[in-house]
Amino acid sequence: MAIRILHRLTLPSSADERLAEEARLVRTLPGCREAEAYRSLRDPLEVAVVQLWQDESAHDAYAADVAAATVPSLVAELAARDEVRTEAYTHEYFSPADGVWTAASQGAARRIVWPARGPVRIVIQSCFADPEGEAPALLANERETLREPGCEEFAWMRGVEDARHILLLERWSSQRIYDQHWVLRRRTASGGPARVRAERTHGTNGAEFYRHQQFRLLYGRWLPADPDDFPTTVDWPAR
Repeated sequence: MAIRILHRLTLPSSADERLAEEARLVRTLPGCREAEAYRSLRDPLEVAVVQLWQDESAHDAYAADVAAATVPSLVAELAARDEVRTEAYTHEYFSPADGVWTAASQGAARRIVWPARGPVRIVIQSCFADPEGEAPALLANERETLREPGCEEFAWMRGVEDARHILLLERWSSQRIYDQHWVLRRRTASGGPARVRAERTHGTNGAEFYRHQQFRLLYGRWLPADPDDFPTTVDWPAR
């Protein structure tokens, strides 16, 4: 299964060239499908680094090279000082069908709808033909959405290497809250006008939905940020 990695950092724009160099290097490594750095439209110090690995073993090999210092990594340097917020997920793309976002792997013939719990993380990558022209509307959309109850994060970001590449990061306190947001958007048609799309220079457009989970780098391993979830003594089976 492919692995989505999301790193959140606080860095000045003077770091953009190093972020871009690191992304270009990571994209050449075995098993890497995507690697890109984005900077917030609203907060000039807020950065997101997204990576997509073909499976966990490919990411493990990359992490081992970083730990051995054979592959330089600004992210790892900052993570060792607890200056990075990292999330990792089993990758899925979703598409809307009859008003319901459905995972590509599930198809339309589901007979069981499993219960939903916990905060929701949403990762949406797009490519806009006119990012500068779109920026005021995106920022207005961000300000208004952050006013909604239970919206913990709603951030429009653009690529450090290619400003046409757009990333939207959302975090909602629960599935119920996100459902209310989605219904509100549909009822009020408040998503804004259709945007002119462009071809990406690298990476893939798509919408991803996850149960929010955060990790810390300790002793060369990415461990759950919540110590109650540390699998250090017993390798517990996945629930």
